[in-house]
Amino acid sequence: MFDTVDLHSLRAHRQAQITVDPEAREKARHKEELEYDLIRHTDETWVTSSVEQKLLQEKWPEKSIQLISNIVDIPGSSTPFELRRGFLFIGGFQHTPNTDAVLFFLKKIYPMVKERLRAAKFYIIGDKAPPEVVALAGENVVITGLQRDVRPFFESVRLSIAPLRFGAGVKGKINQSMAFGVPVVATSLAVEGMELTDHEDILIADEPEDFAWALIELYESEELWKRLSENGIRKTRSLYSTDTAREKLEPLFSDQHLTSLGASLRETADRGVAIAAE
Repeated sequence: MFDTVDLHSLRAHRQAQITVDPEAREKARHKEELEYDLIRHTDETWVTSSVEQKLLQEKWPEKSIQLISNIVDIPGSSTPFELRRGFLFIGGFQHTPNTDAVLFFLKKIYPMVKERLRAAKFYIIGDKAPPEVVALAGENVVITGLQRDVRPFFESVRLSIAPLRFGAGVKGKINQSMAFGVPVVATSLAVEGMELTDHEDILIADEPEDFAWALIELYESEELWKRLSENGIRKTRSLYSTDTAREKLEPLFSDQHLTSLGASLRETADRGVAIAAE
């Protein structure tokens, strides 16, 4: 079984398109060769998003491609709209899409946001922010570094942003924010394959001006904030909870499914003995 986590080659191809870098294109092709070789030589492949499942099913209709998405704890929201201030981005900077997203936001979107929301602080949570991000910090742009406990941030901010321009898979930053009842403004790529509806579960905007105004609208509208907060928790519970994961995983470890992939009765029996021993 090959658990992709996300399709690295898809993310790499998208990065190459954004950067227009021949070396990046070559790296993307290499990642694709590695991933496709693994898919060809394993009995089953797991992906986290419906988009990636469809992509692989179209390429390998004879293979078992299963959708097993992220699993998150869902603490919910405990702080009302009127007591919340500021907004955040969360993600480690070893991951290139996060660096690109923060720089894109600070350079292209944030100047429009701060004209309207002058007192709102923007918290950038994540390890190893590069010098080009640190250089853009200021009174209302706060780089927190790695935080072992992010709960205080999610319990105090009004919203979270995911201005990603390339990537793949299901975005944990969106899962985590919605699980805390913190509404999200995101690009269409960031929500790809997450089964989220614009203005019901999340706000989606791609162009800098549209993104800025979506953020401002959500920051100022209590009615919109409450709707997205409640629907976000509900959608996260239905798609990304431990109960949902259990319902999807249990059939995949059944004797019937394993034998359909070519496992022998002896192998499935041994698996049962091993599980019982645990």
